[in-house]
Amino acid sequence: MTADRYLVEVAGMEYWMRNVPCQYACPVRTDAARYVQTCATGDYEFGYFLARAPNSQAGVCGRVCGCPCETDCRRGKIDEPITIRALKGFLTSRCGVEAPQPSPSCDSFNPRVSSCNTGQKVAIIGAGPGGLEAAHDLAKWGYRVTIFERHSVPGGLLVLGVPRYRLDRELVKLEIEAICNWGVEIRTDTPIGPDYPISRLEAEGFEAIIIDVGMMDGRLLPIEGVELEGVYKGIDFVRDVILGKKVKVGEKVIVIGGGNVAFDACRSAIRLGPKEVRVICLENIEEMLADDFEIEEGLREGVKLINRKGPNRVLGENGKVVGLETIDASRVFDEQGRFSPEYIPGTEKVYPADTVIFTIGQKADFSFLTGEEGIEVTKRGIIACDPSTLATDRPGVFAVGDIATGPKLIITAQRSGQLAAMAVDADLAKKRKAPKLIEVHRELPYFRLNTGRIEMPRDYTRIPRRSPSSIPHWTATEGFDLVEIGFDEEQARQQGERCLKCNINTIFNGPRCIMCNGCVDVCPEECLMMVDITEVYGADPDSDKVIESWCDRYLGGRPPEPGVVSVMLKDETACIRCALCAARCPTDTITMEDFMVEEVDDQGAILGIYARHPDDRRDAG
Repeated sequence: MTADRYLVEVAGMEYWMRNVPCQYACPVRTDAARYVQTCATGDYEFGYFLARAPNSQAGVCGRVCGCPCETDCRRGKIDEPITIRALKGFLTSRCGVEAPQPSPSCDSFNPRVSSCNTGQKVAIIGAGPGGLEAAHDLAKWGYRVTIFERHSVPGGLLVLGVPRYRLDRELVKLEIEAICNWGVEIRTDTPIGPDYPISRLEAEGFEAIIIDVGMMDGRLLPIEGVELEGVYKGIDFVRDVILGKKVKVGEKVIVIGGGNVAFDACRSAIRLGPKEVRVICLENIEEMLADDFEIEEGLREGVKLINRKGPNRVLGENGKVVGLETIDASRVFDEQGRFSPEYIPGTEKVYPADTVIFTIGQKADFSFLTGEEGIEVTKRGIIACDPSTLATDRPGVFAVGDIATGPKLIITAQRSGQLAAMAVDADLAKKRKAPKLIEVHRELPYFRLNTGRIEMPRDYTRIPRRSPSSIPHWTATEGFDLVEIGFDEEQARQQGERCLKCNINTIFNGPRCIMCNGCVDVCPEECLMMVDITEVYGADPDSDKVIESWCDRYLGGRPPEPGVVSVMLKDETACIRCALCAARCPTDTITMEDFMVEEVDDQGAILGIYARHPDDRRDAG
């Protein structure tokens, strides 16, 4: 491949972090690459440590995380991504709170730990994933945390929005108990609202308040027939099924929508015994928002999928649903990718149905606000807050989870809880005129560990992705038992071996290079190239400055001249860490090195950690 000039980026902190895409994509910066690799080596306790250190609810995420890490996994550019979520589930089942013999807590190695006791009180409204994560951190930093939960059980979406066949309630209970062991108090059946307003919490001495009420109310479309008996809001339907209420469905069920809630609704409905369940949505299957495995599991269980049709009206007789009229969609999104459906006149079609479930969005219940708090609610139906601190317009009040961001992933809600906890700590530290309690490892911004010449597993590029085992579909739909069985040890080892080890980087020691081009010749992915310095230019000002410094160093400040200085270019998107370049190099110019990064904000608060093994006492260098 030739070009007049090559646009390059010179490696720096941001570069090395992006170079481990699974970790960079995770909102809490979980070190997924390394815990995946422990599944291959058998070091399960260390793997659990890596999964648990940045996330107090690792077991839950090992079952139901939306796994943005898999979306960005570099292996997916070759064939299919690593089964990261399921491997986390394997590790937590071996060593987590649900294990027969749980491993000792990794909190002693967690930089988010403090032995201080401030005596300051923090209230959290709602025991969802974000509120629980904030409670976990604040309690460990020495704050007295009380969660006020309006329902009879804590967990929010985890217990009222995720069906039982996807997430074991005993696991959720154990994870919450582990958080409460830090001194967190949860008061169930205690709604905040007109009878118990936020102002009363403040009067009772709570110096900070975090709101985590979620978006747990469903929506209906403004079309004819939505008032008929047999029409349900999706999130309400799923919650009622979870709570064991007597939910009546007919023989023919239609679910409207293409997201995860749609498949939670249809898979819940199919377990109630109808003859037929259809999902009707505007999008093509490749445009649907539902996770691929949700769609696959739904189809496996007998759900029929109908794409590119929108609901036109619900048909009824004697006040009850008898069918749904649809209309074909010519498009769903406009040229800018915004939701803007257009329909084709004359394409109306009627599908018989006696139950229609709408899963077209969620909204929040703002009954906890009296109107006197001065907390702004946006046009999107969420609380207005600072995106970096989650602070609302009312001093000392913060919002986390879907109520602050709109519906997003569980792991995103957990990250918002961590951000709010850090902001609360900063606020309350000022009140008591003391340093923040977030303990920071004072390492270099990034450091390297020379791993020598690594050996990848035999034929690792040929190992296919395998999804975790599930119970037979004819058994699954007979009840609400867990569908996913998970990996056994052999399966986990094999799937872990698929990892490309993006955390191990190819490092070049330029002065040693004799420009033999052996590394370029041996590279199976053709991701290395040696070019003249006159052929490169920086992708950003920082890279331009580095290139200028090279010219100053090697050319004495003279303008670049062809044939004087060469540079090695590497395409990180193509590298598979085979280490053949390092093995071929006759002068040890190339080493394979493991980068570990600690990301902090400008005040020293930890944003994410590339953790080292607790038994690893090697110095950074």
